Amino acid sequence: MNKRTCHFSIDDVTLADDHVFQHLVTWHEVFDLKVTLYCYTSKVSEVSNTTFFCDNSKWLKLGFHSYDERSFLQDAEYRRSFRKAQSAFRRIDSGQTDTLRLHCWECSKEQEQFLSRNGIHEILVKDKESRPSALLNHRITEVRFETLDKITPESLYIGNPHVVCFTHEWCFRENVHKIEDALRMYRENGYLFCARGNE
Repeated sequence: MNKRTCHFSIDDVTLADDHVFQHLVTWHEVFDLKVTLYCYTSKVSEVSNTTFFCDNSKWLKLGFHSYDERSFLQDAEYRRSFRKAQSAFRRIDSGQTDTLRLHCWECSKEQEQFLSRNGIHEILVKDKESRPSALLNHRITEVRFETLDKITPESLYIGNPHVVCFTHEWCFRENVHKIEDALRMYRENGYLFCARGNE
């Protein structure tokens, strides 16, 4: 039987909500969860508890998302923001990912070229209509937890060999039980969690 994998991530991350980390640690212990946090660069430099990220770097990965909640960055600002994030991730000795989901799904061709030159291999995109790229692999995101009415095999795309699912930090608390039910269903159906989209 071929391996089934699930890539779970959280967007708009500030790295400041201990409630999120408490649940992630529990889910790692119970479900062997691996998770990627896509972060706002403007908040990463404020992190003081670097030991947590170092100690859990094998299953907890960090990735660039955007500088802040603005929907799009010009190329020069984009490059500065990405480099600042990568430098901050190295400072806190965290696990890093080569798979990104960008804020509002936006990325110009020039930005893709920049990401490709800087160790990024894959972009998580919204749907099949997303612009194809010769530089980066594009993988569709199937599940957004805050939009699901019910957790069912159909809504979680159970049966697909690879599933990409996510939520946002700002709505994590109100969806935590839904997410936990989904993670349990993935494991019960033989899925392994991965911290990058192409594992």
